[in-house]
Amino acid sequence: MNERKFRDVTDKIFFRVINTNLNRVLVDSAPTIELPEFGVSKVFYAFLNGDEFGASTLLINDPVAEFLGFSVEELNHFAERNTFNLFPTTAVSFAEVKEAMPEFDREDCNIGLDMEFFVLTNDYYDKGAHAMFNRDFLDGFAKATAEKRLYIIPMTEHELLLVRGSQVRGEYDVQMMKDCLYSFTNDKEFHSNMLSYECIIYDVETRQY
Repeated sequence: MNERKFRDVTDKIFFRVINTNLNRVLVDSAPTIELPEFGVSKVFYAFLNGDEFGASTLLINDPVAEFLGFSVEELNHFAERNTFNLFPTTAVSFAEVKEAMPEFDREDCNIGLDMEFFVLTNDYYDKGAHAMFNRDFLDGFAKATAEKRLYIIPMTEHELLLVRGSQVRGEYDVQMMKDCLYSFTNDKEFHSNMLSYECIIYDVETRQY
């Protein structure tokens, strides 16, 4: 392990999540951790710099990992430590997003006007779906809203929808959220960046999905 030699790099390693099946070439050519229960994989990057226009990053593929001398377990260790410091999670009201981005205001995705949705991403609004694994943020959100359970709709690699558990009335609402997800991710505009067809439930007490 070359952590001492590449100490500056270890502080910049983070992970993103991608759809495993749609990115099989990438998954097979880079150190990844597959999470079949979600249909996604964790892929590792090095953060180069960032500003108001976005973040510059470097994919850690097999040759880069070999050069650095890090195993996938070590990369994951660094990424778990760094990701949410480098890319803080943010939640924005879905109503605000629809005003700014009309493509999200769709008649085929009316999943309950009495439900309040939040878009979960990172401060760069780019490849922010890794926020689904930010348990500290989810715990804080749940505490602030007095919730014991949160529902996560993993729309694309860039963003998720977050729904408070008390607003989900049962399997009907869960199916409606899945239908919405299916509608979005099968649209040509979104399909290339789709993340998963799963509706993920986060239990605050156990911190398990």
